[in-house]
Amino acid sequence: MAADKVISSGGPWEAKIGYSRATVAGEYVHVSGSTATVDGVLQHEGDAYGQTKTALEVVIAGALAQAGYSLEDVVRSRVYLTDAADMDAAGKAHGEIFGEIGVFAPDHRRTCSARCITDVDLFCLKRDPNTPFAI
Repeated sequence: MAADKVISSGGPWEAKIGYSRATVAGEYVHVSGSTATVDGVLQHEGDAYGQTKTALEVVIAGALAQAGYSLEDVVRSRVYLTDAADMDAAGKAHGEIFGEIGVFAPDHRRTCSARCITDVDLFCLKRDPNTPFAI
């Protein structure tokens, strides 16, 4: 397996579809699409702002913590929306969390469910500060 660590959400979809909430590979963490579903219950139904905030602050931050990472280590994110009209609300939630980092890359596509109107995935990197960056 290429992953050093696999982090499960405990959701029923993982075994059925063959994915995990996050995978750690070296210095990298890849977080799969995450909705505002907490303990099997969708939070903030119909509210793009609330769903985006919950997906990031509760679901994704929790997975990152299990890997020893935080939202401050995010270098790229994507927010998928079922309706482009929700862009401002989802963007507001995203901006409150990531501020000046500038990792937001919105994308208007169908999410996994009509009830889950936002779906967030992201990529993190935590480099050893003593290791020079090379391209």
